Amino acid sequence: MAYISSEVQGKLSKGTYVKWAIVLAVAVMLSLIPVNDVFTSQIRLFFIITITTILIVAFELVDIIVPSILMLFAYSLTGLAPTEVAFQGFTSPTTFVTVGVLALIAALEESGLLTRVSYWCMARLGGSYRGMIWGMFLVGVVTSAITMGNSAVLVGAFALGIVVAMKLEGTRMAAALGLVVCLGSCSVRCIIYSPTLIIVQVAQSQSVLGADYALTPAGVFLHNWPLFIPIIFMVWLVSKMYKPERTLDGKDYFIQKSRELGIVTAKEKKTIVVLTLIVAWMLLGSKMPIPGDFALILLPWLLYFPGMHIADANTLKKINFSLVFFVPACFGIGSVASALGIGDLIAQQMMPMLEGFSSYGVLMIFYIITMVLNLIMTPYALHASLTIPFLQVGMPFGIDPLAINYMLMHGADAIFMPYEYTLYLVIFAFGMFKMSDFIKVMTIKVVVYLIFMAVVLLPYWNLLGLW
Repeated sequence: MAYISSEVQGKLSKGTYVKWAIVLAVAVMLSLIPVNDVFTSQIRLFFIITITTILIVAFELVDIIVPSILMLFAYSLTGLAPTEVAFQGFTSPTTFVTVGVLALIAALEESGLLTRVSYWCMARLGGSYRGMIWGMFLVGVVTSAITMGNSAVLVGAFALGIVVAMKLEGTRMAAALGLVVCLGSCSVRCIIYSPTLIIVQVAQSQSVLGADYALTPAGVFLHNWPLFIPIIFMVWLVSKMYKPERTLDGKDYFIQKSRELGIVTAKEKKTIVVLTLIVAWMLLGSKMPIPGDFALILLPWLLYFPGMHIADANTLKKINFSLVFFVPACFGIGSVASALGIGDLIAQQMMPMLEGFSSYGVLMIFYIITMVLNLIMTPYALHASLTIPFLQVGMPFGIDPLAINYMLMHGADAIFMPYEYTLYLVIFAFGMFKMSDFIKVMTIKVVVYLIFMAVVLLPYWNLLGLW
């Protein structure tokens, strides 16, 4: 998600005024809803504060740190919840996982390791047009694994560098490379454990299921690896849809770039050691006295020690800490909602509408609801709004909370236009493909995913006991 709209840095546009008008209109409409024994004045006030905040975040009207802080204080000052309930997210390890991941990504950029890995992949596969397509996909997957799902912008910049160097601007080949970046770096975040992707869902889920609830790297991969099949199909389809205008041989270019990097530096070796320690700790977390998430809370800071010569105070200045405040804000939504019994209220209203549906049907409905709402809400706003109600509705059907969280995650990735998901929007902003290209390919992807989930993924989850 973009953390600050460019429009707040200068003169407000007409569109921004319209967005603010929508926010105020929704707040007024909510305030006019009559109260009763079920929908009390406290619950109405909660919805006014929460939905107004979510809309401000969804429309990217100000940096998310502003509504995040104001919302929590509004809960406390209006008496909806004690301060320790509204602000308890700041004491949750989940929040500090976010800090650790952001610090790790910034240090990885400084080390140069990601650039070396990218050129290594391309030098081995990029000897032809189709080889370059599959090489770019491999770069996206490998760097996503290294950065825990946070390499999309880096890979997009890498792809743009290739387009410029090989004079591919405006070609079908450039469009194909850019679209493959979307598939290999953005879509795979639903398969490769990405703390920044799931952090809001986890925070919301913990308010219902307890502080020990978590999504693990092994679990996320085990339950979702079949999605590599439709992603690989989409990469193949892109390579077929976008025929090259000319013969392309980039092998010498990538080999030369790899040679220019020289031997593996001491920085990179130290980074590899720390990454290995993090992965090992997370994988063995259940067998250790300290949970695996603490690997992300503690170990990234080794890269900032003076003797490491990898990252320093200037590296930290590059981190946008707005997300660090948004996570406890989302935790606060869940905590206050639980204290007011709102999750139970929404579940009571939805349950009659789902009578007669199986667990399978409920999960598919969750996916479609999330996909549709994604047209007007950002993924984080969706996770903040839907996690608790979906849990309250889904669990009585015998659905594992993991499956519910996964459906939210996949539904938020079912997009048609780049504005729906900021990482895709950033890749689009590099200018490698047109809007029509994006809509065409992503619409096909939504249809392919919908069929694959219905026919393969949900039956696979059933075999694993998730519903």
